[in-house]
Amino acid sequence: MVLKIRLVKQGTKLRPTYDIVVASIRKRLRARPIEKLGHFEPHPNPQDKTKHTQLNFDRTKYWIGVGAQPTPTVNKLLARAGIIPPAPLNISPDFVPKSLSASGSTPSS
Repeated sequence: MVLKIRLVKQGTKLRPTYDIVVASIRKRLRARPIEKLGHFEPHPNPQDKTKHTQLNFDRTKYWIGVGAQPTPTVNKLLARAGIIPPAPLNISPDFVPKSLSASGSTPSS
């Protein structure tokens, strides 16, 4: 069984919240998850201006150890929480900043 750690939308239209769950990829999104790992509120709280994330660290580490793959969004949340290392930035070797290409990077002799 292939497992994913993913977000399931809850809440209202203008104020969504998300449950962080472990579910089979073969089931539909609203299907009953195997386990609920936590909760994520993407909009800042009006009182203290912070985004709240609740996560069960032990169970999350267990499911990652078993082989559950986090989705890219959950991967960012887990990296921010310190459960997994952050993904390295992919910078193309052909990248040249506009400031260097506009000024003419050829040296004059």
